[in-house]
Amino acid sequence: MRRSGPGREIVDGIRHIVDNGAKWRVLPADFAPWETVYGFFWRCYRAGVVTYIRDQLRRRIRTGKGRCPHPVTLIVDSQSVKGASTVGRDSRGYDAAKKINGRKRHITVDTLGLPMMITVTAADVQARDAARDVFWRLRLTQPQITQVWADRGYAGDLVDWARDRL
Repeated sequence: MRRSGPGREIVDGIRHIVDNGAKWRVLPADFAPWETVYGFFWRCYRAGVVTYIRDQLRRRIRTGKGRCPHPVTLIVDSQSVKGASTVGRDSRGYDAAKKINGRKRHITVDTLGLPMMITVTAADVQARDAARDVFWRLRLTQPQITQVWADRGYAGDLVDWARDRL
């Protein structure tokens, strides 16, 4: 008979999923039931615990390297990836420039390469369009950011919009 498991089994189950990239439903029997582990993770995520831990780790790494704990310069880029057959058609798009039917990752990192924000959209969403939402959310959560490095995909109206609103 399986039990809900003490806290250590739940945390170890989450670490196993993160380390191996496995699906929740195939969590080995050595851990608490997958429903329990997933439920605990989801409650922590909704409460902001995951974001808090990520931010604290980033601060510790930055100060350990002699940097300011809060980055002021970011790097942003996007990458189109093919959608698996399990990815619903409503969340996919076609990136004509890369000839890819799938999704697009919009990744923002600090100058050490540590993640600040990651957003996933359909592949047909232009980088500069997704960046408005990303930059707005970053401004609310990280107001010290004053500079963003990006390639030409982020040029045009986005620069004026950011200067005027952020």
